[in-house]
Amino acid sequence: MGNKGTKVTEANSPFNANDYITSPSGNNTLTMQVSGDFVASSGHWHSGSGGVGGYASMTATGDLIIYNSLNNGVYHSATSGHPGIYVAINDSGDVQLCTPAGVPFSTNPTMHLL
Repeated sequence: MGNKGTKVTEANSPFNANDYITSPSGNNTLTMQVSGDFVASSGHWHSGSGGVGGYASMTATGDLIIYNSLNNGVYHSATSGHPGIYVAINDSGDVQLCTPAGVPFSTNPTMHLL
């Protein structure tokens, strides 16, 4: 557990409680809290999954999913169909879903109930 670098990229690799990524400058973090909420330190974004989330993971099709402790998906970014996108936090503190080329696809994405 701990620092996972600057982006969440590996499909189906769990991002567990207390795991985090940092912005390029290191001034902002995106952390999976023990409560199950995925939270930007800047306060610009959170997944809204506190109390039900257990871990986060990107799918091979490009969807960010928050799973509960029973491994059931509870929230997702609704970005399936865009393989290779990844989650990052920029130096302004915004959470972004980016294309493999690094182009922001979605900023501070809305998470939807599954």
